[in-house]
Amino acid sequence: MFLSNKIYSTLLYILIICSACQNQENKIEIKTIEELEQITLSDINILQNINTNHIKNNIQLGELNILKLEEKELDSISVELIYFEYREYLNYINQTTTIINSINSLKNTLTTNQDQLNALKIDYSQSKNRRSDLDKHLKNEKIFVQTTSQEIKKINSILSQLNAKFDTLNKKIELIIYEN
Repeated sequence: MFLSNKIYSTLLYILIICSACQNQENKIEIKTIEELEQITLSDINILQNINTNHIKNNIQLGELNILKLEEKELDSISVELIYFEYREYLNYINQTTTIINSINSLKNTLTTNQDQLNALKIDYSQSKNRRSDLDKHLKNEKIFVQTTSQEIKKINSILSQLNAKFDTLNKKIELIIYEN
């Protein structure tokens, strides 16, 4: 009885080692996928930390102030004086509206990408042989994750600049609106 348990344990140990060795075939690819998953999680956190409600409120305030400014009957000299602020104000509203739409799209993209990376990881992990047929998909995912990550970082940087600019422009526009 003792001998059969010892033989059974030894055989089980050998099978585990063989199984682990066979999974080594795709270890580099699995590690790459895990790194891409970390980048994707980081990007999701960046997008979640963007206060879109604040941005949407700024857009609504900007649109309201533009309406008030347009309702105000300004003479041609006043219009020339505020033209640059007005144009920048409109640019802010248009740019931030575009960015909000991009953020929503990127959130969906990242969710889809997480699913694709997970499926790819499972395919590599469950195979005992080298899965070179998946390498093209992994390469495409890597490019996609890197491109998406750069876009998210760019959006985050632009938003910081735009929000600071909005505060200054909004004060100027509101001074013009509420002047006697």
